[in-house]
Amino acid sequence: MVTGGSGNDSFRLTELGPADSIEVIDGGDGHNLLLGVGGRNTLDFSATQLRNIAAIDGRGGRDVITGSAGDDLLMGGKGNDTLSGGAGDDTYVFSLGHGRDKIDNADASPDSLDVLRLEGIETDQVWLSRQRNHLAVNFPDSNDRILIRGWYADEGDQLDAIYASDGVLMREQVDQLVNAMAVFDVPEGVDARISEEAREALAPVLASVWQAVA
Repeated sequence: MVTGGSGNDSFRLTELGPADSIEVIDGGDGHNLLLGVGGRNTLDFSATQLRNIAAIDGRGGRDVITGSAGDDLLMGGKGNDTLSGGAGDDTYVFSLGHGRDKIDNADASPDSLDVLRLEGIETDQVWLSRQRNHLAVNFPDSNDRILIRGWYADEGDQLDAIYASDGVLMREQVDQLVNAMAVFDVPEGVDARISEEAREALAPVLASVWQAVA
């Protein structure tokens, strides 16, 4: 068991998995974080109970992060990361500049609430497309991308909602937006733009599928 004291604690890790036999990490009082140390981190908390932990943050590098069986907030930080929340109510956090991340949600429980939170990104900056069995989330003027793997293969790989800074897209509305955007090219790359034709055609769809954030 690893325990933090009172106040805000940061636990810095580079590798952790079931073989390390850490059954409990308890942050104690305060705002407590589990942090990667930069570079390539492999952090697997699937066999660890997390208590009083606000977030798991890989920071820079190409990280592979697996959450616990409880409710986790996961962010890869800069670099191309792979995130898996597993069981529980999980939140994946992404900001522009974080790179090209993959989400393996892998949560078969119908009672779980798993969401993607796009920090500092507005609804008109979000482009959705189907890539084989995966859901791709692109952003104009950026090489960044999120690939939610297995979205079209298994409901357990889907997320319940995608939150932008000015709206929320529920899972039931994803296909409507994907189908509307499929008519146009994906705006992928630092010089990619959404054409005025696309903006005009998509405006009523965006207004209908994105809901105001309460």
